[in-house]
This record gives sequence, structure tokens and C-alpha cells, in this order.
Amino acid sequence: MARGDILAGLRNALERGESLEEAKESLINAGYSREEVEEATAVAGRAEEMMEVEEVAPVPKGAAEEWKKPKKASPFLVTVLVITAAVIIIGVATYFFLIKK
Repeated sequence: MARGDILAGLRNALERGESLEEAKESLINAGYSREEVEEATAVAGRAEEMMEVEEVAPVPKGAAEEWKKPKKASPFLVTVLVITAAVIIIGVATYFFLIKK
């Protein structure tokens, strides 16, 4: 398991614009063992690979607005829902009407 302080040192060096090799040598010169620095470098390299993102095409103008627009319900769906509700209401009313007799 790579040590967090070595990983942090690598990250800081890379953010300052140093190459990975320069960062490794700096940490080794600072007193960290070569094995620990190599292990942390391998972990940092894998993390860097995982964070690489493919470049994606930009979204065309108007696409976001089109996505935000509410979709209209289809007339067929509305008809089915109205008929279903009517059948349920008629069924419940008939049930209560028959119970009272």
C-alpha cells in the first residue's frame, strides 16, 4: 500500500509542473526509500490513467433547451388512463350500491 505522504508529494510536484521522474528523484533525495517511491509512482500512474477522460463532442446549441422541455402526453395514453379511471369509479360505485341493498 502506497504511503499517503509520498502520494501527496508526487501530486504536489506534478501540480508544480515537474515530471514524474523529477518528482520521484526529489522524494528519494528527501530520504524516502526508493521502493516506497516506486510503489507510490505506480499507484499514481494508475490513478492518472483512470482519470483520463475521452474528449467528447460539444452539445449542439438548443439541445439543452430541447432536453428541458416537458414532453406532451400522447393522446392514446391519456385515453387509456381516463377509461381506466372511469371503470374503477363505476366499479366502486356499483359495489357500494349493491352493498346498501
